[in-house]
Order: sequence, then C-alpha cells, then structure tokens
Amino acid sequence: MMTDTTVDAALRDLNLPGVASWYVETGPDATGDAAVWVWLILQNEGVDRTMRSQLRDRVRQAVREVTDVSQPWTYVRFRTVAEEEMA
Repeated sequence: MMTDTTVDAALRDLNLPGVASWYVETGPDATGDAAVWVWLILQNEGVDRTMRSQLRDRVRQAVREVTDVSQPWTYVRFRTVAEEEMA
C-alpha cells in the first residue's frame, strides 16, 4: 500500500547525500492517478544538477519498490534549507 509512511520509511533506508530532510505526500494527482510528492530539502551548497538527477532517480526507484501501484507518478521537488526557512 502506498502511504506517506511507507514512502518515508523507504527514503530512510537510502543514503541521500546533500539532503538535510524531506517530506512526503501521497494521493491522486490532477488526472486522478496515484501519485507521490517528495520534497527533498537540500543543504544550501554542494548539490549540483547531476547530483539532483541521481537523487531523483534513487527516490523514484525506492517509491516503485515499496508501493502496490505498478507505476505511481513520483514528483520529486528540491528546496534548500534556506528556501525552506523563508517559506
């Protein structure tokens, strides 16, 4: 079953370099398909475009492994610690 808790637990098992924290939401997207939103809160420096791409791939793979949905849409978003504090 795909829940915020199961996705969060799967992310805890990963080594996510440069990631300070994250939060997860699950539910239907705008088209009604099962979806997961993962916001990765990055350290303020040191996470380049290549590393972001790798992080996105690792998160999507982890979601696929723990869900009962064959192809859940996984939206991965990035913010820095500084941006999160300003929000």
